[in-house]
Amino acid sequence: TMFALPASGMYPWVLPARSSASSDQAIGITFADLEIKNVFERSFRITNAMLHGFGEVTGDRNPVHFDDLAAKRAGFRKRIAHGLLTGSLVSQVFGMDFPGPGAIYKRQSFEFERPVYIDDIVRVRVEVVDKQVEKGKQYVMFSCLWTVDNKVVIRGEATIYMPM
Repeated sequence: TMFALPASGMYPWVLPARSSASSDQAIGITFADLEIKNVFERSFRITNAMLHGFGEVTGDRNPVHFDDLAAKRAGFRKRIAHGLLTGSLVSQVFGMDFPGPGAIYKRQSFEFERPVYIDDIVRVRVEVVDKQVEKGKQYVMFSCLWTVDNKVVIRGEATIYMPM
């Protein structure tokens, strides 16, 4: 089952979610609602403002993110997005869309496979792979895939705690 929620106008880098489901299905998703193989996808445009904001917040002012010449010297076509900026896009998916408000991160892994550039459209896809109850707490495990032009740029896994 594919879930979706329309993009918010508050964030210009968020593009509409891809889904065959109605937007109402993504609101108030509970542990019981989630099934193995449920999928959610959302696309984001990487912008110069995002790179500058991420650099400001994290202090990561590595020139490969802010200077084309430095990026070319490092072997890239042009400036690249911070890997964790791109990876962090999944936080909106989990915290706001699927499963949504109330979901709490327990664990996240990333494997960075390709660079991401300004103006790339990154599709974040999460799929439920397992559900567990441990010591009275509900956890959902997800596979996560970030792609640009159908090429994998990051892959990872996440575990999300869902309060009862």
